[in-house]
Amino acid sequence: MSIMDKMMDKMVGRMSAEEKESMMLKMMPLMMKDVDMSEVMAKMMPEMLKSMNVLDIYNLLKKALPNLLKLITAIRENMPQATKDKLRKIAKEMMPLMCQKVMPTMMEGLTMDNMMPHMMKEMMPHALSHLLPKMSSNVRADFVSRITKVLEEKGNAGILGEKLPST
Repeated sequence: MSIMDKMMDKMVGRMSAEEKESMMLKMMPLMMKDVDMSEVMAKMMPEMLKSMNVLDIYNLLKKALPNLLKLITAIRENMPQATKDKLRKIAKEMMPLMCQKVMPTMMEGLTMDNMMPHMMKEMMPHALSHLLPKMSSNVRADFVSRITKVLEEKGNAGILGEKLPST
């Protein structure tokens, strides 16, 4: 470990989360000024994603999504055209890499049969609470009727002999 690494560990270790965030907001633009992000991201992402699995990504997105739209809008409104062009280049280069090399590692051991029930259980109540109020009353009534029918027909399938967990 270099002297600089040791100094940074001590300095950053003593900072609060707010101080770290403030420092990043000040330092990142200076550090990234002359950096070609398309090259940096192509190097960083595969290594970062190797240690993540689908559930890690799901939990990260679940935590980040409420603020994601605001962030995307702010970025899009303030981003120079040259940067937008670089991002398109990154996306074109990264997607094939993600699909061919990273995703198979992340998906190892996970199937739709064991991943989807967990995702739906977590996402469905939240999605419904946001979507139902935006539906017209006749569309909402039809949707609720269809969902209720599915729950009545399939909701108890296979658990007749099981003791249901108390909620």
